[in-house]
Amino acid sequence: MIKLKLISRASLLVTSLILIFYFLGAFVDELYPSINRTASAAEVNGLKGEYYDNPDLTGLKLTRTDASINFNWGEGSPSTTIGEDTFSVRWAGTIKPKYSEIYTFYFAADDGVRLWVDGRLLIDKWEPQASELTSLPIALTSGKDHDIRIEYFENGGGATAILQWSSTSQTKQVVPQTQLFPPVETMGGGLKGEYFNNADLSGLKLTRSDATVNFNWVLGSPEGSIGVDTFSVRWTGTLKPKYSESYTFYISADDGVRLWIDGKLLIDKWVTQASELTSQPITLTAGQNYDIRMEYFENGGGARAILQWSSASQVKQVVPQSQLYLPAEVQGVGLKGEYYDTLGLNGLMLTRTDPSVNFNWVVASPNSLIEPDTFSVRWTGTIKPKYSETYTFYLTADDGVRLWVDGKLILNRWVNQAGQFQSSNIQLIAGNQYDIQIEYFENLSGAAIGLLWESPTQRTSRG
Repeated sequence: MIKLKLISRASLLVTSLILIFYFLGAFVDELYPSINRTASAAEVNGLKGEYYDNPDLTGLKLTRTDASINFNWGEGSPSTTIGEDTFSVRWAGTIKPKYSEIYTFYFAADDGVRLWVDGRLLIDKWEPQASELTSLPIALTSGKDHDIRIEYFENGGGATAILQWSSTSQTKQVVPQTQLFPPVETMGGGLKGEYFNNADLSGLKLTRSDATVNFNWVLGSPEGSIGVDTFSVRWTGTLKPKYSESYTFYISADDGVRLWIDGKLLIDKWVTQASELTSQPITLTAGQNYDIRMEYFENGGGARAILQWSSASQVKQVVPQSQLYLPAEVQGVGLKGEYYDTLGLNGLMLTRTDPSVNFNWVVASPNSLIEPDTFSVRWTGTIKPKYSETYTFYLTADDGVRLWVDGKLILNRWVNQAGQFQSSNIQLIAGNQYDIQIEYFENLSGAAIGLLWESPTQRTSRG
């Protein structure tokens, strides 16, 4: 009898504990429902779908993960929050093929559609129509994640969006959920701040990551090595908006300030002053990364630099760290060299990456495919200066040579000759990337070319 009572009490205790944990779990779920949703969302394959109530990918109404792109809405719409006509969708993520083969994509669309894979536009039919569209072929690698982006709009009448693929080993089918993955969402880390002990962005003293641009130094300075007056700062990185809308930026500045978004100068007040400045409006797309650069100088008295933004859905606020990303610092690898077997930059024989432009072939040639005389080369890529100064380039050449920096022809010696030739001067900004193009031809006898540069701080060195 005693044993039965003990078993009964033990059973009651176990039952009570189960009920306690059950109700505690339900209580936690009610307080923090996102915990379970986040865990389950991580297990779901598919593409991120952003649904807009306009045909131009504006007016975001719904974001979700779609297992596949296999929709025939007929005369309806994707959601009750979206009208039956004139809506649009953007799907994004990665696609992982099973075979290392040439793939073709097919999109049954009513109406317009665009498809990119690895940044390459494979289908472009952005107009009212109804048909199955066939992509350009593209080589994909088995097991590798390839970026994919699809943009679609519905104009009127029926609405269809179906994505299929095929290859030699892959029968034509709707791209399955198992091979689709949503984009990895990362939190921003802020902007790179370069702090200079002069008002003209020279005399670099400090480089750091700033979570936001929200500083009021009053009569002080950003750091002990920097004077309280006549200093300057450059912030760089990328910005990711939450909404596909027209944005306005505001900078509370004392003194001068300039702001670029995606290369467009939106605020330009590079004078001694103290005020809140309002930018031109700029249309941004939710989830896209845009280059941002902000330059500031302090002349005397108070020192303040605060960056805010607003849009139809975004209340005016300091641009938060979550939407700011540090620039990707990559080590240079050289320039793309295209080698031709004629003087006129035609008859391409060889393409390679050259770590630098510093060659003395004497009476030989760059490659056995190319004759020792009457060849030409074009080098292209970008160049990143270390200092914000005036630069001069030099080309040691035998024979003809031309040099462009940022689209500007700064050296033009397209004749038979041998010597070192100096470019016109060009103002460059530290850390910015500038397009560079060099064209060279060898006519007879010796063959050599070398690229050098210099500035007040940069001694003459190989480019």
